[in-house]
Amino acid sequence: MEAQITPNAEINDNVTIPNENEGNENVINAAEEQQPSDAEAQTTTNTEEVNEPSNENSEEKATQSKKEMEDNYSKKQEILSKFEEYLKLDDLSKLVPPCKELIQEWKNLGEVPEQYAQEINTKFSKLRDNFREKNNNYIAMREYDFEKNLSLKKELIEKAKKLLEQDITSAVKDLQKLHAEWKETGSVAPSLREEIWEEFRQLSSQINQKYQAYYEELKEKEKEYAEQRNNACVFVESIDFTTLKTFKEWNEKTEEVIATNVYFKKTDNPVEARVVAKYFKRYRTACDKFFEAKKIFQKEQKSTLQANFEAKQAILNKAKELKNSTNWNSTTNALIEMQKEWNSIGPAPRKINETLHTQFREICDYFFAKKSEAYKDRIETEQENLKSKLELIEKIKNFEFSGNDEEDFSALKFLCDQYQSIKSIPYKERENLYKKYKQITDEQFSKIRMKRKAAQMSFEGNINKLRTQYDNVKQKLITYENNIGFFMKGGKNNSIINELERKITDLKEELTILQNQIDSLNESNSQNEEK
Repeated sequence: MEAQITPNAEINDNVTIPNENEGNENVINAAEEQQPSDAEAQTTTNTEEVNEPSNENSEEKATQSKKEMEDNYSKKQEILSKFEEYLKLDDLSKLVPPCKELIQEWKNLGEVPEQYAQEINTKFSKLRDNFREKNNNYIAMREYDFEKNLSLKKELIEKAKKLLEQDITSAVKDLQKLHAEWKETGSVAPSLREEIWEEFRQLSSQINQKYQAYYEELKEKEKEYAEQRNNACVFVESIDFTTLKTFKEWNEKTEEVIATNVYFKKTDNPVEARVVAKYFKRYRTACDKFFEAKKIFQKEQKSTLQANFEAKQAILNKAKELKNSTNWNSTTNALIEMQKEWNSIGPAPRKINETLHTQFREICDYFFAKKSEAYKDRIETEQENLKSKLELIEKIKNFEFSGNDEEDFSALKFLCDQYQSIKSIPYKERENLYKKYKQITDEQFSKIRMKRKAAQMSFEGNINKLRTQYDNVKQKLITYENNIGFFMKGGKNNSIINELERKITDLKEELTILQNQIDSLNESNSQNEEK
């Protein structure tokens, strides 16, 4: 991660300018007073007119003067030695002050013995001239440095102006570099120092103000970044592992967790990067906890996956046995139950789970395709049967009686037998068709008045035969009604119940017809007996 500039780290515009020697205080005045002559003053002696001092005082003064000159000579020798040493220095800024002090010290000293005066004064003059030359060179070099430094500082000011148009984050970094260069750049002429520094300081202040405004905006952004990362952490931390029971649920939750990674990707935004770094450890810990829990779940599911595989394989084997069955209703119910059981079983190992599912689906699709084809033929048959029964009802309805009751009865019974022989019709048509059939047959048979001749038609044999048929049909009806009650309690599929209901309806129709026939025979027999 790149080094970040602290948003509130304002550039210090109080840059310290190195102190420079002001003015030309080190310039030696060419008009310095010259070294006074060491020639001793001549004394005019007029022994006759001038009162001579006592010999004792004269000797004392002469001794004192001689001693002072010798001391001055020694001190000036020391000055010359120091002067020579200072002139050897390369740093002229360290040369000027002490040399000026030595010159002044030389002036303050008195005369030296006459025999040394010319020599020592000549040496001093040479050293002083040498110093003046070096001092002039120093002044010239300093003026050159002032101009050069001024040019450099103006360049830094121009660079600072361009920073105002630059990206503020990089501008702050570059401004810090400019300040460092400003400090490293030497001073300018004293008269220009305050002016040029103020211009640079004002530019620095403008950049700082711009950066502070940018920083305030960043603080708001930082709050937004922090909220996003905190929410991501809270989401992962709050996942209840106990609610994840299946691979599907774990995988769906995993996708949601992975989606939060977008908030922790590497970014060039320094503020966002700092927020990411702050929350990353917490987020990483929560994610590690989640994936560790998922790993434990997957490990525990290995045995379950194997058991699921064995259960599905067993169902698949049963389905294969029923694949070619033509027992449509029972096989349909069996396959539906297998599908329910299959769906209740969890997944098998991933590599085989899809294969098992495909095989089971193909078997079911194959059977139901065959069933659909078969039921298509059945529907056509039922429609044909419905048409035939309707035609027979019309024949019974339009039956023309001959007047011969026996023949008319036989003819109507034949039509009824034909009607009964036709079995399967569309289920939704059965009830209405039966009501229509019963009404018409009741009306037609009621018109027949069996005479004695009809009673001679083996009434007893016919009535017994019909009653036997009636009892047999009734027994079948009881059996089917018991069966349908059993299947309804067992919660079996409606297709089985529907088939039983159809058969019960057919048996009730047959019982009604038989009962009509019995009633008709009884009525006819009674009428014949009355006659």
